[in-house]
Parts: sequence; C-alpha cells; structure tokens
Amino acid sequence: MQSNQPFLIIPKLIEQPTWGGTYILTKKQFTQNKRFLQFKIGQSYEIFSGTKLATSINTTSDERFIPEIGFPDTPDTRQELFTLKPEQDFISLSDLIASGPDQILGPKIMKKYGKMPLLIKINQAQGNSFQLHIRHGQTYKHWIPKAESFYYFEKGLITFGLNPNTDIDQYKSTCITIEQYMMDLSNKIKNHQIVVADAKQKAQEFIQSLNPWQFVNTHVTQKGEVVDLSGGGVHHSWERNPDPHSFGNVLYELQEDVMDPVSTIRSFDQGSIKNDGSVRNLQIEDYFTLIDRDPNHNDLHLLNKNNVGSSTISTDMYVMDAHDLREVHTFETRDCFAHVHIEQGTAKVSTTSGFVELSAGHSCFIPYSAESYTIHPMQPSKILVSYLQT
Repeated sequence: MQSNQPFLIIPKLIEQPTWGGTYILTKKQFTQNKRFLQFKIGQSYEIFSGTKLATSINTTSDERFIPEIGFPDTPDTRQELFTLKPEQDFISLSDLIASGPDQILGPKIMKKYGKMPLLIKINQAQGNSFQLHIRHGQTYKHWIPKAESFYYFEKGLITFGLNPNTDIDQYKSTCITIEQYMMDLSNKIKNHQIVVADAKQKAQEFIQSLNPWQFVNTHVTQKGEVVDLSGGGVHHSWERNPDPHSFGNVLYELQEDVMDPVSTIRSFDQGSIKNDGSVRNLQIEDYFTLIDRDPNHNDLHLLNKNNVGSSTISTDMYVMDAHDLREVHTFETRDCFAHVHIEQGTAKVSTTSGFVELSAGHSCFIPYSAESYTIHPMQPSKILVSYLQT
C-alpha cells in the first residue's frame, strides 16, 4: 500500500426504518445480495472521519466488496455481514491520515482544519424535522455551525425559509402547542393508555389542523438542482411526497463533519413517534432565537444555488464539480485531497501508484500526494469531484 494510490471507499449505510428505502442499495447494486434486502437505508456515508478504505480490493465488482451497516459514531452492527479484516483488507481513513497528514490531506488543509473536516453522504428521506443550523460567526450555547449543500439525484419536495407573510409569534406558538401535544401522547403510550398506532393517527390529525407548513415555503426540487444552506440560519426540511411513485428526497450532500446533537436545531418533528412511545427532543426557543428572518435569505430563488463558474457547488469551505465524461481526463489534486463519486456509468480512476474501478453509486479517495489522477470512463459517465477550498 502506498500513500498516493487511489482508495476504494467502503460506504457506511445508515438504517432509517421510518423514512429510509431501497434507492441507495439499488444504486450501489447491493440488492443483488439478498442479505441486504431486509434493510431500509436512509443514508450512505461516502466519506467522513470514520471512513474505511479498502486495501485488498480495487473494484466494486469484487464479491467481497460490501458496505458497513450501523451508525456514524459506532462500530459496524452487522459484523456477520461485514467480513473484511482490518489487518489485511482495509485501513481507517484516520489511520491513513496519521501516517502522513500533509501527504494525505494536504499541508494547507492540515494547517486550516487539523483533521478531515468534510462529510459527504447520499440521502433518501421521506419526511424530516423542521430545522436550521447556526450561522458561521455566531456563538450561542453549545451550538456549532454546519455548512451543508444538497445536489438532487431525483425530484424531491422540501420546505425552505420563512413564508414572507408569516407571523413569527404565531409560528412559535404553533410549534410549542404541537410539542406539548406530542409529549402528552408519549406519556399516554408509556402509561398504556393508548397504543402507538392510534397515537400516530391522532398526532397527524392534530398537526394537520394546525398546519405548521403555512409558515414556511414549500418547493419541488428538480433532478440536478442545488440547494445551498452553507450560510446557516435558514429553516429547511425534507418533506414526504404524496406521490406513491416518488423516491422521496434523494440527494448528494456535502457538509462539515459535525454531529447533529451540537449542530441541528429543531422546532417540529413531523409528528414522529418511536415504537416505544418516545418522541424527539426539540429546541424551539433556540430555533426562534437563531432563525434568519431576512427575506432575501429565505427565498430559495434569490440565493446563489446554481453553477458557480465551472463548479456545480462552490462555498467558502467545499467545492463539487460535475463532469460528463466520454473520454479519458486527467485532474490535478490542487492543494487538497480529492473525492470522486460516480453518479452515472462506470469508470477507472488511476494514479501513478494504482487504480480502482467504480460502478455507479460508489466513491474513491485520492490523497493529496498523488498530485494528479486520471479518470477513464468505461461508458459515458457523470463524475462528481469534491475537494476543499484552501
């Protein structure tokens, strides 16, 4: 193993029984393995601080190439499925970085961040909480900013920003009333006064009568559209599409690698109730203290969400370039590592020290020390290349 070779990324799949699906498994061709058909997957972590990189496998067609399934901050919960061994088959990204931080991430990235700061994931979501992230430069309690941007793989449905006619006090009062009602239902379930199914039905009826969606803007997002939330402070949610043929919100997400408990501020959780009767804790006071009320920041159409120069996404932190390739093309690593994802097609990615072959839905990591890498599309392919600003 050399530090300037490309590494096949072993995706970490996150189960989401209430809002996940089969899109990610199908895209990655893991449904061919019947062992994975039991899972509803909501997210695939394509790179983050806990990523594993294959060392004995260099093609996604290898039958040994299977994902981890678990949670981002825990070990693989399906050890009987994940058969690769760390001493011979993979290395953790953190161990690879420790072997030569400047060579792996790039000296400018290490000086600026001191670690791998980027998280890239694929999401399939039918419904999500009303939420926001604190703006960069703000300090409030324990909250940490988290820049994030969405690139849609399929048509979706979201809420974004405050409706310009919103009475903010009425909106806050509505969220508080719903939270109190949900807590009451939760207590009744735990005291065996009502069953979960009936509680869920009552929750939806009550929420529909108050209609919290009246206070925010709803948008249909198109395939290939970008939604940039990197500025922070803006309300957003993924909504449940009533179209039975909809995949939900299927998107490629770039964000800072910051966990939800210190970054995601919620005001409404769509009436979700777990099977044990528990409901999610909300941060309604913080949400309404920190929400950006500037009308120009709450209008999706006024934000710079389209191509920036040659880049599909370009923020102060990260960049994603989308390339439609039919011929061999060589890229420089700039001042940073590179992350390459195959949205459509198949491709061979090589450096002077090795190569990997990727089918659609899969990713690889290129260390900074490679200096350059070549992508050879085996058929017309759409390639997403991501890196950090330096």
